[in-house]
Amino acid sequence: MHKQDDGGTDADTLLAAISASGRGYDFVGLIGNEEPATDAKKKHNLVTLSVTENQIGAMCTKGDKHCKNPCDPVPPSGSGPWTTIDINNLHREYIQDVPGYFVQHPTTDPQRDQILAQMQVDPNVRGMEVYNSWVEQAWDTVMPRDDVDIDPLHPVYQSSQCLAWGTKSACQLDSSMYYWDTTLRTAKRPIYGLADDDGFVYTGDSDDGDYEHGKKDVQTDTASWFRFGQAWNMVDVPSDFSASDVSNSVDAGNFYASSGVELSYNISDTMIEVVATEPVVYGVAGGVGSAAGSDPLAALNVTLCASASDPLVVTNVGCGSGQGVPPAAPRLHLDLAQVSGSFFYARVQALVRTRYPISAVPSSKSKWEFTLANTPNPSDVLEGRLLRATGDSRRPFLVQSATGNTVRVVSSFSDGWGDITPDSTTVTGIVAGQDQLVAERWAWMQPVFRKATASGLVDPFLSASVIV
Repeated sequence: MHKQDDGGTDADTLLAAISASGRGYDFVGLIGNEEPATDAKKKHNLVTLSVTENQIGAMCTKGDKHCKNPCDPVPPSGSGPWTTIDINNLHREYIQDVPGYFVQHPTTDPQRDQILAQMQVDPNVRGMEVYNSWVEQAWDTVMPRDDVDIDPLHPVYQSSQCLAWGTKSACQLDSSMYYWDTTLRTAKRPIYGLADDDGFVYTGDSDDGDYEHGKKDVQTDTASWFRFGQAWNMVDVPSDFSASDVSNSVDAGNFYASSGVELSYNISDTMIEVVATEPVVYGVAGGVGSAAGSDPLAALNVTLCASASDPLVVTNVGCGSGQGVPPAAPRLHLDLAQVSGSFFYARVQALVRTRYPISAVPSSKSKWEFTLANTPNPSDVLEGRLLRATGDSRRPFLVQSATGNTVRVVSSFSDGWGDITPDSTTVTGIVAGQDQLVAERWAWMQPVFRKATASGLVDPFLSASVIV
């Protein structure tokens, strides 16, 4: 939005591209890095919110050497409170009319242990990022794997290696879900989860401003060929809504995060009923224990199984011991009365994973085209979507285009920051007839807290049930 930002993209250029993309956006947060973003001149059929990201302990102020534009040391209206925190890599987003702040990509920073410690005790933490497409693209780690029995809650890890309530040493990479559950179990209050594309390098970078794509780059008529259309926050607002409506719903936790799975749900005192628009693998993590005292909640992993009365439903009622991954189903009926404990939270997430066998691997070093054994779901191969490959460790691939059962992925992008472009991706070691391209889409609901009383389960943080 200005030279201080990671991208320098003009707000109107960006909003016009997002509006024309057809990726389902109704509202957009215009995010400034260390200072408010420059407002767009037009509406572009999108509601916009003012957001500021900060990572240096205090807002950029006039006269600071690294500030190349006049700076306003005030966060967006109604957000905050603004407090100096002596952790340079603690990325914080302040959203218009939402008090407190949201922690962004904590797992990528070298001071992640300090960040986690701060999140557990800071009353101003309102939420955190649970999905970031830049992080997913940038991390070079072993994911996914050839084995079928990948943990349904944490599919980028082997089942026995990393759980949200496990020790950090058990994880190859500290996952956002680990941070989320650890913070929830320690803070014992709602901490909301966000999903986002991350506004890195649209048509410019923080050093050079706007730039033209190089000859070897993917050519496109949009401002960003892979920086949006990866993640959404699905907010409960009226059909004719304003930025204030969005902020109020986010403030109340009336939203869910998604990387491409659509949900509707009904939350009562004792039941959570969820409906997806397609069969999904549901998982329920959480914590249980005492609301008082400093001891964190114990880990809660709810066993799910197919309903005995409805094949389209999975439930936690009537499940025996030794249940494995629940079958994919569009509906979830979660009976909270089945959870033993005086105080607990449950957190529902849904996963769609599709494995596409590779029948032919790229034959050209400069043009990476995979031929698949079957035609992929269009939702999985939209321009810019991430696909992982089984076999050797590599960064995920970025889809450039798809025709029939042929998927072309990005092989070269000459500009931008090296840690967020596919310059470290390789097709070496992928074997036709053996390996697969794997597409994943997720949804994460907000945690539901309950307290046992003489009259039954009650929400200790809300006076009324939430229906979305």
